[in-house]
Parts: sequence; C-alpha cells; structure tokens
Amino acid sequence: MYEPGDDHEPGYVVTVIRKITTMDAGITWHYSLLENLKEYNIWYDGHEVEILKAVDDAVLMSAGEFTMYWNFGMGDAQKAIELTGKLFSMRPGLMDLSLIEIEFHDVVDFD
Repeated sequence: MYEPGDDHEPGYVVTVIRKITTMDAGITWHYSLLENLKEYNIWYDGHEVEILKAVDDAVLMSAGEFTMYWNFGMGDAQKAIELTGKLFSMRPGLMDLSLIEIEFHDVVDFD
C-alpha cells in the first residue's frame, strides 16, 4: 500500500497493479510501461514487487504482483486523470491483467 512521505503535500496517487509470473516478466513490463508514459515519468514515485514461489509436483512455480505509483500534487490533478485515461487506452495490450486505481491522499499530522 502506498504511503506518501512526510514531505509530500496532499494530492492524487495513481496506482497500477499487475499480476506477474516471473521477475523478468515484471521488469520487462515495468520498463515498457515507463517508456510508453514518458510525459508522466516526472510524477513516477516508485514501485513494489512481491514474488511468491511454490513447488508443485517438483515444478518450481512463481507468481506475484508488480505495483507502480505516480504521485501528483493538487495543482496536477488533471494530469493524474489524464494518466488514468492513457493507462486505460493501453487495453488490450500492455495494460491487460492490470488494475488501475486513483486516490486522493491528505497528509495530516495528528500529533
């Protein structure tokens, strides 16, 4: 789950989650997506990868998720919406089997 850092202002986070079967497949997809979204890369805020391995009938199988985040400030809300539209436009194709989310994050310190 995305947690904005202490230095982040309130804003919008676009998240993409894709199921992957190998780390190589995840990295290839990641770089392909960034290549197709160059105009939004200034808002790219990193990724997380989770790979689970299991052995079934002596066959090593792996599966997991590759999650990417873009963090937009309040003044860039329209760009966040444009990014979600661009991601949806990549279906069918690069965004098959991928979940796209957009959330508003308000950073408030209750201490």
